Amino acid sequence: MTIYDVARAAGVSKGTVDRVVYGRGRVSAESAEKVNRAISELGYTPNVYAISLASRKSRVIACLVPQYATGTYWEKIHDGFETAQDLVKDLGIRLKFFYYDDNSLKSFSQCCAQILEEQPDAAIVRPLMESKSKAFVEALHSKNIPYVYLDNHMPDENCLAYYGVDYYKSGYLGGYLLTDCGDVDGAPVDSILILRVKRDPKGITDPTRLRREGLLAYIDEHFPSCKIYTEFLEPNDEDDRMEVLDRFFAAHPEVKHVAVTNSRVFYLSDYLAKNPREGMRIVGFDDLPNNTKALQKGLVTFIITRRIAQQPVSCVQTLADFLIRGIRPQKQDNFMHMDILTRYNQDNY
Repeated sequence: MTIYDVARAAGVSKGTVDRVVYGRGRVSAESAEKVNRAISELGYTPNVYAISLASRKSRVIACLVPQYATGTYWEKIHDGFETAQDLVKDLGIRLKFFYYDDNSLKSFSQCCAQILEEQPDAAIVRPLMESKSKAFVEALHSKNIPYVYLDNHMPDENCLAYYGVDYYKSGYLGGYLLTDCGDVDGAPVDSILILRVKRDPKGITDPTRLRREGLLAYIDEHFPSCKIYTEFLEPNDEDDRMEVLDRFFAAHPEVKHVAVTNSRVFYLSDYLAKNPREGMRIVGFDDLPNNTKALQKGLVTFIITRRIAQQPVSCVQTLADFLIRGIRPQKQDNFMHMDILTRYNQDNY
């Protein structure tokens, strides 16, 4: 059904229908009634995107996300945001970024306050600490500002949608791949090392907690007597990382299974490139350039990832549909498909 069909049924010109549908000018009450009656009878649905363009209304989506450095996970997320901005810019939608320090609750709170003060049309939120994030999204809801969660989420009936991985299941899958159903070269898995990154000293943030819980759940279910070791690596000091790993493997030479539950498995591969160890089985997450290079060299066994840059694109498209067309997503939790990369299939990913 087109605007021409409506004009024919109403007995008016296409221009008159255009003015009624898109509000471009004055129309007599009689003509407007004819047009609206024809629209109702024919079941005509106007192009709401065209309406948005005709109104020239500008809409702002606030993006509350962590600061990032080159080569990191959040740089890939930002690449997705750039793609999304290109997709919606002609609809009068603009993305505005509010970057917080991932290790600072004060920085997060300041960004939240700034967003609430500016009152955008919608928001994309990567929550930091549940209590603070909950207060923020409740404030958004009270101001009728729709929002979606990106990368991480929390129980919340008011959010439109979540786009990201199921962290618990990704960790559970990591446990399975790490142990290969309990047999590596015929030897039982009796100990594993989990490597974590040092974050804020107060322990405010722990974005991969659910992934770690999933991995430990798999180990506990299948290898209840397995010893679990944990070491923390300093993200800004390579020498310190090397020293920590040297000390651990000197004390525990029997450990052959290592999981790095954040996106920095290359910290371990950098060490192994200088200090080779036979029979290692290593699982990491996220296809960052340094991680895939390590995978290609055989320094990492598996990388569990997903289409990282698609997450922000889906967030923006969902909010655009809601702002312009009033359409809600079919489901709230939209978990990304988990992909398993090896040195043999990562080239074409």
